[in-house]
Amino acid sequence: ARGVFPAARARQIEQRIRNVARQATAMQPLRRLVSIDRSDDGFEVLVTSQKLAHRIVHELKKTFGGRARYVWADDGSLVASWTCDRPTRPQ
Repeated sequence: ARGVFPAARARQIEQRIRNVARQATAMQPLRRLVSIDRSDDGFEVLVTSQKLAHRIVHELKKTFGGRARYVWADDGSLVASWTCDRPTRPQ
């Protein structure tokens, strides 16, 4: 997740990521959140499944707007990214 957001919005984004991951783990225990690393320009989130990565990005886009991008590699891995270049809108 990349973008320009105030600290309060960044906390909401991180909480949304954790909530989506928690719901996925309850249904499919092998789908888990491994880490969330926060930097000045966003978050890097590592998860154990493509489906969970896709779902997190989808939910961020649905909740906060912005753009989603999905790139599948030849090895079967997925890089899912969400970008919001303006301050995110609450919903």
